[in-house]
Amino acid sequence: TSAGGNIHTFTDNGSFTFQFTDAAGNSGSATATVDWIDKVAPTATLQYSTTEPTNQDVVVTLVPSETVTVTNNGGSTTKTFTENGTFTFEFVDGAGNTGSATAQVTNIDKTPPTYSISYAPDTLTNQNVVATITLSEGTVTSAGGNIHTFTDNGSFTFQFTDAAGNSGSATATVDWID
Repeated sequence: TSAGGNIHTFTDNGSFTFQFTDAAGNSGSATATVDWIDKVAPTATLQYSTTEPTNQDVVVTLVPSETVTVTNNGGSTTKTFTENGTFTFEFVDGAGNTGSATAQVTNIDKTPPTYSISYAPDTLTNQNVVATITLSEGTVTSAGGNIHTFTDNGSFTFQFTDAAGNSGSATATVDWID
């Protein structure tokens, strides 16, 4: 006597009670319950080994909302970036629902700062010569900062580093003090 007879199609999880009556007029019921329908796509967040400027590789780890199988990346839930870029993890849950999450790495810097050195004066002189280093990025770590005053001819090596930890050096040489 149930709507649909002796078959009920579940489109979502839930319960349905079948009503029935036998030939003698006795009635009864039976409840069918389904709780294994999953139509929700899995989601995921991404964890980065660092988001600070770095001169090292960055490892991104997929953290899914449920148990999934990664269908690319060799099935791995981690991706190692050796340079800046993007990668999209693709995955599927046990019910066949698919999801994806895109990692973007922009904090890798493996190049030391570039520099230029200027001198004042830069021609023959009987005065002190001031050498000034200008960096493309970062800070000078040697004594005196970005300026060195020569009282005699000679050389001085500026040391520098950037936020990612790349370091370098540049030597200023003066040979025009007379």
